[in-house]
Amino acid sequence: MKTISVGELRQNPTQALAAAEQGQTYLVTRHRRPVAQLGPAPASWPSGADAMRLAGQFRREQAGQAATAEGFTATWLADQRADVEGEDPCRP
Repeated sequence: MKTISVGELRQNPTQALAAAEQGQTYLVTRHRRPVAQLGPAPASWPSGADAMRLAGQFRREQAGQAATAEGFTATWLADQRADVEGEDPCRP
């Protein structure tokens, strides 16, 4: 892995990007400290259809978790209200 400063990258981004396209990976530094990594993109980049399918799957999963979370929240709220009213559900 080669090292390139932000200044060098700013002066000649085309050369660094062409090298990354060919498989070269750079460690980008600012004031000699690593801040980023520049390298080739994955061979198979997700398509828009892939992104939509994953978004749908995520929504379905979140909908199932929301129902569980709502049940938990309702139970927790009831316990908190009982505690405030002097009825501690944890004590016999």
